[in-house]
Amino acid sequence: MSRIKRLIKPEVRTLNWKAAFLILGLVSSSLTLFAHANISSSNAAKETGTAKDTSAAKMLYRDDDKKGDKRPVIDFAKCRPMYPKESMEKKESGTVYMSVLVGADGDILNTKVDRSSGYRMLDSAVVAALRSCKEKAIPGKINGEYAQIWTKVQFVWKLA
Repeated sequence: MSRIKRLIKPEVRTLNWKAAFLILGLVSSSLTLFAHANISSSNAAKETGTAKDTSAAKMLYRDDDKKGDKRPVIDFAKCRPMYPKESMEKKESGTVYMSVLVGADGDILNTKVDRSSGYRMLDSAVVAALRSCKEKAIPGKINGEYAQIWTKVQFVWKLA
């Protein structure tokens, strides 16, 4: 009779507290790492009407040190675009993904928007800032020699 009772209405299994504690620990450590990554990356954009940058050359490509290959690095701190006033008023924000051609001497030769932020003014501001930038980028290398190289960058527009 007890067997029939178990088949019709099985006992409710309780969660092992040790497993729950382990899962809770893993989740909290993952959230902590994620929070630290977001805090450090958002510290660059604390001022109202400024943007932060991340060189995708560091993120999207791995440099091959054995061959002497290095991607160009563009320092947006030295040629930071101004947040367009109209975009600020409309509270527009987003990320502009671009390809930038950096010459062997570090000059920015060409720019191309790969993926728009969704707002033409924000995209145009980044393109204009890069084209008019007086500071040189750190040129890339191929086989240890400075070379003209396309690199990927992203510029994040964020209102504080």
